[in-house]
Amino acid sequence: MLRLRTSTCLSAPAQRFLAMFFICLLAACDRLGAQITDTELNPQNPLGFSWDGVDAQMLANPGRSRTQCEELVFDIEQIFGGRASAAIEQCAKEKTEEIFLTPEILPSSLRWGGVSVMMRGEIEPISYAYSYLHRIYPDYTLQDRGRRAFHAWKIDRKLRKSLGPPLAFGRFDEDSRTGFKRNAQRTGPCEFWISGDVGVTLCFERVIYEDGVELSLSFTRLDRASFGPELKCLVLEKDASACEIADSADGDVAMTFVKSLEVLGDWIGALSFVKCKDENLLLLETAWTLTQSELAKLAPAVQAYRGDALANYVIENFDSIGGEVSEAERHRMMLYLLKQAASQGSAIAMNEIGASLLYCHLNVRQNIEDANLWLERAAAMDEPYAIKSLAAMLLLRMKEEQNRNEEAYKFLSRCALIDKEYCSTQQSALALLIESDLAP
Repeated sequence: MLRLRTSTCLSAPAQRFLAMFFICLLAACDRLGAQITDTELNPQNPLGFSWDGVDAQMLANPGRSRTQCEELVFDIEQIFGGRASAAIEQCAKEKTEEIFLTPEILPSSLRWGGVSVMMRGEIEPISYAYSYLHRIYPDYTLQDRGRRAFHAWKIDRKLRKSLGPPLAFGRFDEDSRTGFKRNAQRTGPCEFWISGDVGVTLCFERVIYEDGVELSLSFTRLDRASFGPELKCLVLEKDASACEIADSADGDVAMTFVKSLEVLGDWIGALSFVKCKDENLLLLETAWTLTQSELAKLAPAVQAYRGDALANYVIENFDSIGGEVSEAERHRMMLYLLKQAASQGSAIAMNEIGASLLYCHLNVRQNIEDANLWLERAAAMDEPYAIKSLAAMLLLRMKEEQNRNEEAYKFLSRCALIDKEYCSTQQSALALLIESDLAP
C-alpha cells in the first residue's frame, strides 16, 4: 500500500482520508470504466461466472490437458499394457490447468485486467482469478501503484460489506502449496474470506514470477482444490503452524494419478539408451582387457585401494584415471579397476558394471542378460542403485516376469527401506497406478 507522511496532529480518520484523496488523484486517469459489481463479487458466481463449468467458446486458449496426458502416458505406456487409453482418460479427469478467458466475453468491469480459470479435467472449475495492472518491477510508475491500490480499495469495501471483515491477512507466496502465507499480526497486502465452500483472496499487490507485480482477486473452491483443507486451516486457525498438513505421516508429497505419471515419467524418461546405438561399442570382455603399459599405470591404485574403496576411487577420479590418455583408453582402465573391485566383493563396482552393460556406459555394448546378472549380484548386497535399475528393467519390459509391475514395486519398496530419498517417491507413484487397476 502507498504510505504518506502526515502530520501527527491529524486524527486517524483524517489521515486515511488524505491518503485516499491522494490515491484518487493518482487514479484520475483510471481506465476501468464500469466498476466490479456486487453480483460479480458473489462467491457463488465468481466474477459473474459459474462453478458448474465453462463454455469452451469462452476460453482464449484451448486446454492442453488431454494432450499433456497423452504425452505423460506415452512416456511409460509399457506399464499399462493394453490399458493406455483408459489411463489417458483418468489423467484427463484429474489434471488441472489454468486457462485464460477470452477478453471479449468479459464484463466491461474486467476487460482492463485478465481473468483465468483453473480447471480440473475439461469441465470442473477449481478457481477463478482476476488480475489488474500487471507490471514488471521496477518498471512501473507511482500512478500505476495508485490506480492499483484505489481499485483494490473499492473491491475491498464491497467484499467487507457483503462478507464482513477479512478472516485473515498475509501475503502471496507462489512457492507454497496454498499460495498464501498468513500474518499473525493481521496486516499484509492480502486479505482472505471464506463463504461456504469458497475461499476469497484479495491482494492489493502481489509479486509473481519474482519481478511481476499486480492486483489479484481469486475465488477458490476449497472442496475441490487439493490444497483446500490446508488453505482453510491457514485462514481459520490462529496458529498457522498447526496447519502444516503433511501429505502423509512421513511428510511425503501428496500422490495423485497425474503426479504418479509425472514421477514415473521423469524417472523412466531420464534413463538414456542413446549410447547403445553406437556401432563401435565393445563387448565387456574386450572392453576391460588392458595392455601391459596400461596395467603398469594402474598398479599404484590397485595396490592402494580394495573393494568399495577402489570402486569409489574410480567414480571420484573418472576424468583423470590413467593420466594423459584417450577417452577410450580411460574407459577401459576404469572398467578394469571396477572388475578388480567387484572381484573383491564391491557391490558399488558390480552396479557400475551392470549399468555399463544396460546403458552402454564406458563404451560397453549392451547386453541385457549380463546386465541383469551383475545388477542382481549388487542388489543381493543391498546396493540401492542396482535395485532401482532392476525395477526399471521390469517396467520397461526388459526382464521376463509374469507380474512385472508388482515385482518392480517390490524392488522399489526394498530400495526405499535402504535409501528412502532415492526410491520412496517412485515407490508411492507405482503403488497408486497398481491400485488404480490400470497397471496390471
